[in-house]
Amino acid sequence: MKRIISTFLLVLPLMVMAQPPRGGAGRPGEGRQMQEEKRDRLEAISIAYLTKELELTSAEAEKFWPVYNRYTEEMRKEVRKSIENGKTPDMLERQQHMLDIRKKYQQDFQKILSPERAQKVFMAEQKLKEQVRKELENRRAERPQRSFPRQRPLQ
Repeated sequence: MKRIISTFLLVLPLMVMAQPPRGGAGRPGEGRQMQEEKRDRLEAISIAYLTKELELTSAEAEKFWPVYNRYTEEMRKEVRKSIENGKTPDMLERQQHMLDIRKKYQQDFQKILSPERAQKVFMAEQKLKEQVRKELENRRAERPQRSFPRQRPLQ
């Protein structure tokens, strides 16, 4: 099982990088479809990564993922809510709401995993976010800079 997950973690980034680049101009809705594909790929990577880091058995995974999905959806709603209000949210208040959600779900995770592994959920999640952030920075740095022709001033 670990060999399969390890192989998956090694092969998936290669498959993602092997995809041909797609232009921004195209059919209407194509950008949204690309975003959904990227979100799906990131979700698959997250599942594999967390499964490996938490060393989930099949039985644990069967119970863990529905709870984790509810947790991530609740966290997304909290972020969306603060953005949709149209005003700058109080940072401490928003962080407190998110902390409350984490505390609630830590108890739920402890019903499935040991307390140490339940705590590791949040650490692994943070580690994954950091790795994804670094990967995006590296890709942006490697991307060739577009040079646009200089426009002549209007006369």
